[in-house]
Amino acid sequence: MKRYILLLICVVLSSQVGYSQKQNFFKKMAGKVQKLIGPGTDVIVKHDGSEIMGNVTLVTDKITVYKSTDSNIPDDFTIDNEDIYMIKFSDRGNMFINEYGKMFFDDGDGKIPDDATAIYLARGEEIIAYNMTKNSQNVKFSLSKNSNDFMTYPINEVFMIKYPNMANEIVTEFIKNETKTSTNTPIGLPQEEFVELSEAKPAQEYIIKTLKNATIRALVVYGNETFVSYYRKEAPKGPLYRMNRSNMKSLTKVANRRR
Repeated sequence: MKRYILLLICVVLSSQVGYSQKQNFFKKMAGKVQKLIGPGTDVIVKHDGSEIMGNVTLVTDKITVYKSTDSNIPDDFTIDNEDIYMIKFSDRGNMFINEYGKMFFDDGDGKIPDDATAIYLARGEEIIAYNMTKNSQNVKFSLSKNSNDFMTYPINEVFMIKYPNMANEIVTEFIKNETKTSTNTPIGLPQEEFVELSEAKPAQEYIIKTLKNATIRALVVYGNETFVSYYRKEAPKGPLYRMNRSNMKSLTKVANRRR
């Protein structure tokens, strides 16, 4: 409740100040809202752009169960996964649920700087952006404040934008895909986006070397020029992970052993 009162104050007072004052005002209030969310709080982001603050206790293939952040409310609450775009776990980063109902984690930590804009792609990805502009055709932004290098995404690939003032804007409506994927179909992405890695049945084993000098043995199920989706070899039935190629030093296929 405190969070919503603060947001209401933001809207009322901001209409009475100039542009520069308004920018400083929103930055300060956004920081206070972030503090109210607090450590250990998970954030469930729905397809309508609304957010639920709570402590997620269970995620199945159909539902997510969470508790209120108010210790005076002991009840468990349930939400259907088909209504969820992502869950920002306080200790595990971002987990997305794509239009096929498949869950996967990205390689980010889920933290958004106070002065940054967060861009959420329809396929399930969070991008921390600066200097963003948007028109009816595309969204353009840089990955750092002082960078002159800009990236551009077509408007229909962007699901939502979260501005520094904490406001969410739905850019493209999320469309649930009713078609179930088979084991050899790319997850959530069309066939023509394959570039280097072919569809795998079973998944192909690769070794990922990251920029942080970590080594991951991965069972890759999808890859293109931007990212790779994979299961960890030690947990082939665990969560599906996604890593951007820009965070990799190398991606090496493990040769099949001859018997």
